[in-house]
Amino acid sequence: MTNHISEIFDFDKDATSKAYDKLDLKFDDTTARDDCLGKILSAIQRTSLDVGIDFTKPWEEISMENHYQIEYIFIGKKSNNETHISDCKSSNKVY
Repeated sequence: MTNHISEIFDFDKDATSKAYDKLDLKFDDTTARDDCLGKILSAIQRTSLDVGIDFTKPWEEISMENHYQIEYIFIGKKSNNETHISDCKSSNKVY
């Protein structure tokens, strides 16, 4: 496990990468992929979330009225249960 620079969670990049190799997931909606992938990668770079996730392969895509949500999976654990992880450019929290 590697401690993230935020000291909020520890991640296992190798185990996460291996999970993505076996899951064979991908965007179902290519329009959503084209609209969202650049924003996702930008947010990941800002928050140094290099945790082995394949961002072209979402774990789940949820489309609702006025809302589109993309979820990814990584293997690790939170170091501190009293805090949350968020993208400082938005109000979205990731737990």
